[in-house]
Amino acid sequence: MAAIKMLCMDIDGTLLNSKLEITPATRQAIVRAHQEKGVHIILASSRMPQGMTPFLEVLGLSQPMSCYGGGLIVEEDRILFSQSLPLNSTKRACEIALSCGAHPTVWGPRNWYAREMDELVTKETAIIGGPPVISDYPPLFAGWERDGFAPNKVLCMGKPAVIDRLTAALEQEEGLWDLARSKDVYLEVGPKGVSKGTSVNFLCDYYGISPQEVMAIGDQGNDLSMLLAAGLGVAMGNAPDHIKEQADAVTASNEEDGIALAIERYILGGHH
Repeated sequence: MAAIKMLCMDIDGTLLNSKLEITPATRQAIVRAHQEKGVHIILASSRMPQGMTPFLEVLGLSQPMSCYGGGLIVEEDRILFSQSLPLNSTKRACEIALSCGAHPTVWGPRNWYAREMDELVTKETAIIGGPPVISDYPPLFAGWERDGFAPNKVLCMGKPAVIDRLTAALEQEEGLWDLARSKDVYLEVGPKGVSKGTSVNFLCDYYGISPQEVMAIGDQGNDLSMLLAAGLGVAMGNAPDHIKEQADAVTASNEEDGIALAIERYILGGHH
């Protein structure tokens, strides 16, 4: 197997434990991979940039980040890649979500938007460290139409049964978007053909390396494209079985320093 030159990892359920912390062992392993082996460290998440930057700071790194499930790639303040969800698709996704009883939230490069502060939105605010802009959608979208703006994604929130129903409804409208379930209460609606996997390919081109030289680690359905795009796709121990079955390897859970163990094994220790 090729030496690893880039490590792409999910944040929630992967880099962070259940207290939303990077453990000292995980931090140390990542820093060593970067400093001793020159590995590019890429955080790849459905979060917005502001919800990811604090973790790069904890790691002491300034590397590109793949945000919004691959829809936006930023390096410090520079946008390297941005793919928006067409405004008509955005409106349609929000309509269908509301008809299914879900709460659609809308995300752009700088802000996120919600119709009200309900329980799931309040929870998300705590996770990413910043509140949404509260707005009724018709005037918001009318303003965007005038300005020629389109967001990067719609994140629909609701009880698992609501999200199941919504997924089935959105799947009926083929070709408008790509869907990814990032939690049992979340459904990401993103631009067609954009995923964490496409961001792996973009960053390989950016750094002039091959996908065979990439290790990717994740735990959810929206990480699968990234695990499959990388030469070595590693599922976390807390990942659902169908993710583990499609990964090349499985490490320990996010409570047991799964990332640190995978780095030790495949990057620092050199065992393949």
